[in-house]
Amino acid sequence: MDTDLVLRHIRAAFAELPPPRRQLLEHLCVYRWFDPDIVEYTAGALGVPADTGLLVRLPMIEARPIARPITHAEEFRLRPLLRKDLIDRLREAPVETFRRAHRLAAAYYHESIDPFDTSKIGCHVAQVHHLAHSNPGGALTRLAAFSHTALLAGHPEAASRAAAEALKAGTDARELDSLAEVVRCVALILAAPSGEVEDSVIVHLDGLLTGSRRPRDPAASRITRLGRDLVTYYGERLAPAPTLSSVVAPPGVRAVARRGMLETPESLSIAEEFAHFPHIVVSRNHVAELAGRHKAVHSIKSQLYAQDTGAPNTRTVIDLFPWDAGNVLDRLDVRDANGGAVTSFKWIQVQASIADAVSFWLSGDDDRDNDREGGRGEVVAVHRELSHSLRSALHNRQFETVGALLERATEATEGDVSDRIHAATRYLPLVAELDTGYGPAQTLQYSYDGGCALQRQGLIGVAAELELILPTEARNQLSVPTPEGVELAGIAISGEVEVVLEPDIGPPGWQNETRQGLPEQFFVRFPQLEGDDGPAFLSSHRVVRSVLHLHYVPRRKDIRRVGRVNLVCLIVCLLAAFLPYFVDQRIWSSVIPVLATFSVLLDSLFQNRRSHPFGVNEEVHSYAIRRLNVIYGINLFAALIATSAAQVNEYAVFLWLSTPALVTCFATSLVLLAFASRRKGLLLEAAADMEALGADRGVDAR
Repeated sequence: MDTDLVLRHIRAAFAELPPPRRQLLEHLCVYRWFDPDIVEYTAGALGVPADTGLLVRLPMIEARPIARPITHAEEFRLRPLLRKDLIDRLREAPVETFRRAHRLAAAYYHESIDPFDTSKIGCHVAQVHHLAHSNPGGALTRLAAFSHTALLAGHPEAASRAAAEALKAGTDARELDSLAEVVRCVALILAAPSGEVEDSVIVHLDGLLTGSRRPRDPAASRITRLGRDLVTYYGERLAPAPTLSSVVAPPGVRAVARRGMLETPESLSIAEEFAHFPHIVVSRNHVAELAGRHKAVHSIKSQLYAQDTGAPNTRTVIDLFPWDAGNVLDRLDVRDANGGAVTSFKWIQVQASIADAVSFWLSGDDDRDNDREGGRGEVVAVHRELSHSLRSALHNRQFETVGALLERATEATEGDVSDRIHAATRYLPLVAELDTGYGPAQTLQYSYDGGCALQRQGLIGVAAELELILPTEARNQLSVPTPEGVELAGIAISGEVEVVLEPDIGPPGWQNETRQGLPEQFFVRFPQLEGDDGPAFLSSHRVVRSVLHLHYVPRRKDIRRVGRVNLVCLIVCLLAAFLPYFVDQRIWSSVIPVLATFSVLLDSLFQNRRSHPFGVNEEVHSYAIRRLNVIYGINLFAALIATSAAQVNEYAVFLWLSTPALVTCFATSLVLLAFASRRKGLLLEAAADMEALGADRGVDAR
């Protein structure tokens, strides 16, 4: 039977009911299932007769086929079509009626929270659901209190159910939605078997906690702290291994620290931290954002392993760059999570530290080898000469000479020393001075400017190419915020090593996710590097330079704006071309200018109403809609020509002016239709590609 026909019959039957009964049913529609006790409670609150026996026998009420297993109470509900219709009408009516129905339901389900009474979990979950629709602030307090108790009592699935009900409400309360997502992530982690926690859950929870403020509710604050502890626990790697310099350094260059640990020269520690970089950086979030036609801003946020060295300041390698990226290192401004400045090494300091370490390795090599026979004596002499030259160049601050000597040292050595020097001079470390004494994992953030090439692609697209520098041993997450005024229609990455971007679609099994457009966050994978053999510091691709290709299209509102102007200009051209055949010249010669003036005023109105990006976004937006602006100007020019033709008395001149104007407007209309069709096709293709990547990732996760 037709659904609309059934709905009309149900509405007619509902309209025939007495007003008190209609009011009672409107307040019962917020329940999924209700029993006679709920009917009597709601009727008493409204001051209307309950008549439960007559009410449940109405044709628009259906009974639950299976009673609840605990209470064995008989339950009923409104038929789905009527319930949905009543809820829609309550939302369209004054919102107070809808909120009052949910407030009554929330009051009915109120129970004291007892961690040992699992029979009340359903009531707590239902109360959170109804409070989210009527009182988001109260829902946040109740969700925090119940979830905190449920998580500590070992019932993470109950906390997850309550959080899901809060998210289903779809309110505008950001604090409630943020807390609900944090609770769901924490529940997923606690409910997962040991060792089977998904990395995507950890990354998602870390992003939620990083981007939110500390909750004011005490229970919510404790849940947030629990989430941070879980991120630290599951996100940490193995503790860094002892550096090789503490083992091979002779007694003359090492000392015993106050805690009994060996102290080595700082330059050696910095040079040899290359091998332990994967153990220091827990996660790395790289944000690449357009800042103009030829400029991009790269913002990086790294979470570090919580080291306990007992020292107030420890110099640690927190990122890797190519050896020729010294200018990037000089411009970095490293900050901690609170915005405080963190001391970092510049290019000259890093070069000096590495040169000092290389000099030590070269001098230590001949001290440990007493075999001076054959050609070995010449090799030792070369090593000694290079070591002395490096120290002299460092003392005289001849840094150009230092660079040349490092290249020569790489070529003149062999064996283990050659491998260590080659590994230390291939990449450029970002060294920060951290206070790691008895503290939690630190979060550092820094940014630098990079190049960008913005050019047109195809009929309507705009392509941007950004250079990315990614350390392959870190857990990279890439974010590409879309500039205001355009829409992302495709993303790809290319480079010397295969790089795979997997969209961050949330943890597997995550429900109620509503994304607008393409995802802007991705996990970066390096499939070709998974099977590399040998030590990590000898890998040939510890840092990958890739090119990020972004494809943007203009917004639909920009195409519609030009389309409206095109339609008005087309009408003006049609009237100018055919009106003289039906209306006297004295009339249409004054009508056409009025229509042209009206079209200009209408266009000005739309120009003032539309939101226009500012600053950097304005430059990208203007470049993306340049062809639309050309069509916009052509339409206005054609309308102006057609209006001028209406004032000409010569028929031949009139025909010669009005016909091209009319043809031009028709042609621009076809071009606009092609623009809109091509834009839609690009967005659909990109969405299909992202869904395919997300499906592949879900299969791999299972």
